[in-house]
Amino acid sequence: MTYAENLEDLEFFKGSRYVQSLIGNITYKEVRTFLRTGRLVLFVGTPCQIAGLKTFLRKEYENLITVDLICHGTSPTKYLKDEVDYLSEKFHLQGVSDIRFRGNDGNNYCLTLWDKDRRKLFPRSSFREKLLRIDEAQQFYLQGFLLGVSLRENCYTCNYARPERISDITIGDFIGLGQEKPFLEHVHNVSSVMINTSKGQAFYDSVCSNSNSLKNEERNYSERLLYKPSLVYPFPRHDKNEEFTLKYKEKGFPEAIRIVLKNELRKKQMEPLLGLMRRIYHIPGKILKNKCK
Repeated sequence: MTYAENLEDLEFFKGSRYVQSLIGNITYKEVRTFLRTGRLVLFVGTPCQIAGLKTFLRKEYENLITVDLICHGTSPTKYLKDEVDYLSEKFHLQGVSDIRFRGNDGNNYCLTLWDKDRRKLFPRSSFREKLLRIDEAQQFYLQGFLLGVSLRENCYTCNYARPERISDITIGDFIGLGQEKPFLEHVHNVSSVMINTSKGQAFYDSVCSNSNSLKNEERNYSERLLYKPSLVYPFPRHDKNEEFTLKYKEKGFPEAIRIVLKNELRKKQMEPLLGLMRRIYHIPGKILKNKCK
């Protein structure tokens, strides 16, 4: 985990990465030092990281603003490192310096690896290289995470996956937006911002008053809670988690997750083809009906 002191440094925080940031031995100590010298600190992390910070500080600071993420749960950092090493070796990738899972560049919910020049390394783009591309259905790390196969053990019993939040502000995707109450704008990539304390409200009001790019619309909290489970209860353990855990101890992450999810992801990969075949099957019937008319 690191920190930024200017707008340029914030660029390094862009892009979702489905793994928990590493607190290390000095992050909380740096925060305490900044707070004691009177600096305003905005700390963003998972709810358990916010809880850890507050436990470490052992007192409230008026110059500390905490922001927690709506957390699905996280996989151990080693899993992602092992997966990246596996893909780099298999596809002969050099100079990987950035990892992303989300983006408005056609690679949403898709693991992509980048070099220091921001050039996309994976998935590849040419026709020949597309043959090597691992599409979303084959993204074993991502699917293990999303399905709840490879989360950290404590994530399955998380004490912070509930409507009562531990931070000043909670942020995340507004999944389910517009399903209960109409939303007149485009629903994709809309964030939900939940204000949990008066200090958080004052800070957010200050940010909004100094920005022309933020557009706010107040919604009922009950609408946001319809997105389960992360705000209501911990993400459930997948029935293949036990098998994965045993295989991981024997074979390591890349091989274990592929053994466990191979058949399931093969079915997922076939779904678009099966859908196309069903549509083609019904075409002759539609033509005959049109002729009869």
